Amino acid sequence: MSDTVLRTFSRSEGPQSVMAGTIFVTSNQLWSSAGWLFDWVVRYIASTVRDEQLSAQLQEIVDVNLGMLVLEDFSQTDRHAILAALRSLPAAARTQLPSSLPGREEVLALLDSLVEMAACLG
Repeated sequence: MSDTVLRTFSRSEGPQSVMAGTIFVTSNQLWSSAGWLFDWVVRYIASTVRDEQLSAQLQEIVDVNLGMLVLEDFSQTDRHAILAALRSLPAAARTQLPSSLPGREEVLALLDSLVEMAACLG
């Protein structure tokens, strides 16, 4: 398991931690999750995209505890890169998330639902 995943699961919730996070796939399609999962997803996308500026923008969302990712705020090129990263998310989650994670199957199903939601965008 990567250090990032370990830090994500072991971090304590506090005033500077996001309690929940939301990805606005479209203005009408929202995906919400616990803050730790939102952070994990955004970090995963940031580590997967090739564009360094986009990666830094995504990492900043986590670093400042924004708790919100709005796909429509990104250029078409950046959105395509984010969507490509999302397509590989289920396989990455199945290998990176610990088997001992409480509610792991529900977490994986929630991630699958994000990918299905984003699939409508291309």
